[in-house]
Amino acid sequence: MDQFRRYMLVGGMPGAVKEYAATSDFEKAEAVKRLILDLYREDISKKSKKNRLRTAKLFESISSELSKHDKRVKVADMERNGRMANYDEPIYWLEDSMIANTCYNSTVPGVGLNLNTDLSSVKVYMGDTGLLISLAIDEDQSMEPEIYDSILNDKLHVNEGMFMENIVAQILRANGHRLFFHSFYKDGGKNRYEVDFLIRSGKKISPIEVKSGVYSRHSSLDHLMAVHSKTLGQPYILYSKDLRKEGNVLFLPLYMAICL
Repeated sequence: MDQFRRYMLVGGMPGAVKEYAATSDFEKAEAVKRLILDLYREDISKKSKKNRLRTAKLFESISSELSKHDKRVKVADMERNGRMANYDEPIYWLEDSMIANTCYNSTVPGVGLNLNTDLSSVKVYMGDTGLLISLAIDEDQSMEPEIYDSILNDKLHVNEGMFMENIVAQILRANGHRLFFHSFYKDGGKNRYEVDFLIRSGKKISPIEVKSGVYSRHSSLDHLMAVHSKTLGQPYILYSKDLRKEGNVLFLPLYMAICL
């Protein structure tokens, strides 16, 4: 887990990896990552055509949107009286350029995830988690030691759990999965529950929850499995502790997400 956390902080961009491998210095790797983010901004200003302003706003808001409880893109955070449809092209551009990974709400957790996609409900993750960390602290460098220390020492605060969720999205996408989550209401629509990721595994759908820091309950996963047991396969919880099985739920250390 220590090695995994170090990978989260450095990320996988070759320049940052080379710098850290040579120096073991997070600050020097951080300087490389900031240069990469500046290159991303330059690409957005030159190549995203008429929507470059909205694309830039969306890019700069990735960390703030992911730090919120539901992590979904809210147009009102970027543009007063804006419409989600105006951000379809910026979202596509960021994903197509491999700067970001998109994750849409699939309203029915069945094999046809694409057929039940709510295009107005989307999360935008950074393609590289090391760059997400740099983006998150870009405007307040005083946060850097705090975030680095909390990740290395497994003392993540709630909003910093976005880094764990982002790296799982990154791993699943690298393994060829399209990204979907599932959000639903129960108890007559009063309480909203959400499962972080759904992936196809053969003829079944495996739900995945990501837990940062100390393990907690998994009521959303339990409810989903109870209601859709016929279409769902193995449920997983990815967390920072050891591999174990509890009932039908398989708990995996985060670095084993690469096996999914």
